Amino acid sequence: MKLKVGIFGLTSCAGDQLTILNCEEELLEIFEALDIRVFSMASSGQDFGMLDIAFVEGAVVTEEDIEVLHHIRKNSRRVVAIGTCAASGGVATGKEIFGSREAYAAVYGDTIINVTPLKKAYPLDYYIEVDYTIRGCPIRESEVIYYFKKFATMDPAKNEVLALPIDRG
Repeated sequence: MKLKVGIFGLTSCAGDQLTILNCEEELLEIFEALDIRVFSMASSGQDFGMLDIAFVEGAVVTEEDIEVLHHIRKNSRRVVAIGTCAASGGVATGKEIFGSREAYAAVYGDTIINVTPLKKAYPLDYYIEVDYTIRGCPIRESEVIYYFKKFATMDPAKNEVLALPIDRG
C-alpha cells in the first residue's frame, strides 16, 4: 500500500517545493511509490484527509501559518520540516535584526498586503512536534530523492540521522 503524502508550504520562497519539482526524471518513480495527496506548489486542492507523511517548508510568520501547521500535524502520522525556514526560521527571522517595518519596506516597498505578521518568525518545531528535518536552502535534489525513497521503503526511527553520501561535485 502506498504511503499518503502531502507537500506543504508556509511563508517562504517555495524554493524547496521547486527543488522537488526539479527532480523531473525521478518524480515518476517517486510518485509510483507514494500517493501524493496534496502538493501546494503543483495543485490547488488542499483537502487531503489523513496522511502518513507531511513535508512542510517555510517559517511560521502569520496566524494562518499556525492554523495550517496545526491542521497538518493533527492529520499526519509524521511531519518532516524541509529547508532552512522550516528548520530554523530562515530569512524571515531577519526582521528581528532589521525591524519589522524596515524588513517589510525592503521586501514589499509601498505595496500594502493584508496580512498581519507575527512579531517574530518561528521554525515549525516551536508550534508542533517535528519528526524529521531536511536542512538546506534550498534542499538538494539528491536529498529529496534519497528521503522520498527512504520513506517509501522503510519507516526510519524518529529523529534518526539518515546517512547521505556527501557529493562534493
